[in-house]
Amino acid sequence: MKSTICTVWLLLFCGLLWMRADQIPVEDFFRDPEFRNFQVSPDGTHLAFLGPWERRTNIFVYEIATGDARRVTAFRDSQIRDFFWANDERLLFYVEESGFEASIGIFAVDRDGRRSRVLVPPAEAVVNVSVIRQTVVIDRLKDDPEHVLVVNNERRLDYPDVFMLNIYREPRRRMAGARRGASTAIAAQEVERNPGTVRGWFTDQQGRLRLGIRSNRENRTRTVIYRGDENSEWEDLVTFDEGAPGWEPIGFSYDEEILFVSSNLDRNTSGIYTYDLAARELGDLVYAHDEVDVTGLTFSDYRRAPISIRYETDRPQVRWLDEEKKMIQQALDSVFPDTLNRITSMSEDERVLVVRSFSDRHSPFYHLLRIQEGGLNMIPLGHSRKWLDPDRMAPVRPIQYEARDGLSIHGYLTMPRGWKEGDEPVPLVVHPHGGPWVRDSWGFNPEVQFLANRGYAVLQMNFRGSTGYGRSLLRAGDKAWGGEMQTDLKDGVKWAIAEGYADPDRIGIFGASYGGYATMMQLVLYPETYRWGINYVGPVDLRELILHRRRHEEVFAHYSRTIGDPDEDRELLAEHAPITHIERLQAPVFVVHGRNDARVPMNQATMLRQALERHDKEYEWLVKPDEGHGFRNEENVIELYTRIDAFIEKHFR
Repeated sequence: MKSTICTVWLLLFCGLLWMRADQIPVEDFFRDPEFRNFQVSPDGTHLAFLGPWERRTNIFVYEIATGDARRVTAFRDSQIRDFFWANDERLLFYVEESGFEASIGIFAVDRDGRRSRVLVPPAEAVVNVSVIRQTVVIDRLKDDPEHVLVVNNERRLDYPDVFMLNIYREPRRRMAGARRGASTAIAAQEVERNPGTVRGWFTDQQGRLRLGIRSNRENRTRTVIYRGDENSEWEDLVTFDEGAPGWEPIGFSYDEEILFVSSNLDRNTSGIYTYDLAARELGDLVYAHDEVDVTGLTFSDYRRAPISIRYETDRPQVRWLDEEKKMIQQALDSVFPDTLNRITSMSEDERVLVVRSFSDRHSPFYHLLRIQEGGLNMIPLGHSRKWLDPDRMAPVRPIQYEARDGLSIHGYLTMPRGWKEGDEPVPLVVHPHGGPWVRDSWGFNPEVQFLANRGYAVLQMNFRGSTGYGRSLLRAGDKAWGGEMQTDLKDGVKWAIAEGYADPDRIGIFGASYGGYATMMQLVLYPETYRWGINYVGPVDLRELILHRRRHEEVFAHYSRTIGDPDEDRELLAEHAPITHIERLQAPVFVVHGRNDARVPMNQATMLRQALERHDKEYEWLVKPDEGHGFRNEENVIELYTRIDAFIEKHFR
């Protein structure tokens, strides 16, 4: 008997040694990728991309003819969030300071690094981080190389005005119409002052402002407004109830006679249709899918037509309408059969393209593709994380299970590499996504691969309230944050245990934003299920969260309708608030937050900490003063996941 026990312990010990020997360092998963977001210049002569310098994201430019690359920005403290080519020689980019969403500026630089300009300064001071003031480019104005069209919400937070922004001039005056105390000053000309409550603007293919979406808070409707040209008066095109079936504009046709729209008027899932502007009626179905929403449509200025449709089933899908691109896609898939291969950027003449390839186990890698006489010329550009071997990564498997009320829930299960059917169950990390009005997707996820590399199964589920699977699943989440959305997660855990994947005695939960909220709700609703929880920038008091965004009328109204009204649903919000039930908590909690979080304010983490201490609950704490709604600075990200690594290992022993 003693010999048998010793043999079992020896096998377990050897297994632990093997698992630890195969562990990949935390830094390899979470240090910044070498390359991302390659963009071709309109004339096809240069590539720009984001890469790390001094542990911050900066812009690099590669000259295709010579192979020379140079860094054209030099940010050591702030982060570049995104960029695009404004014309053949000039790049525009957004810069975020210390995680403040209310402190994002627009900058410009030439492709050789010269004539660097601050076009829209980041906010000088953030008094109330719940107020997110932004300037966002909505049209590159391809026929005007000196300007772009932007929307700015300085005057009214939710109902932006439209301006023409000079991309070469430093700011000399405050934006016209900006209110006293506003921090933004830019060289801009007002194009359209918001006539009331227009929350979104749309241009035609010539860059002219032709459409808007107007809200009516009193009767809870949304109206599409339209004008025939820039000299015409705005008129109401169609009105829908908020949250009810309807359609949203995607873009104008090049002859300006029709709109392409995303509509779910006659179906559960959204499909792409035409809308006849002269007849004022919905036209033909372009494409729809019975199980998932289809909302992505790519336009080609070169071909003056839509060229691709994008949607997502268990994996991202692309449907080419252009025969040439369809043939290129077939060629790419034959060369790289183990990855999804996507054309992500093209020159204006569509002869120079960037291809991004990835899978669940392959982090993205890139190629430059040139269409030449006689065929295609493909040049490797680089691998985003060349230090991660795909053979050491774990496969991500689409799964489906039935919730207790019969609703079908889709998701993904990642088992540790080498695990096979019939093996012993392993520790499970439940990983609910944020939003919640987004969805989990198939692809390479460093967070998931890190957890699988530690020997844990990872369960991601698109619970009710998630997008992408039609209106019925989305609307089933209304006012169900602490109700059926939580039973969906619990039913997923039951499924994983019943199928033999998860060890019922070693289950933890880790989520961010809404996922952090779901973590806390799972811990207080089902304290016997979980060994630990990680709440990463998640709220714990729903009523306070909604009231925090009261000054943003659109967000406040949306939260009131989908989470609960702070006055009419006060009891429901209290019942759905984890802070109400902290005394039921049994598992240790790791609380992570950014002090500059404008979406889930720091006081949510503070009140949770106070409640944990008041009830003598075990917890760990990590707050960074230079981060917002999620960590972005490399050193903070690595510290976070190093702490997570130790926290999970400690409580799964």
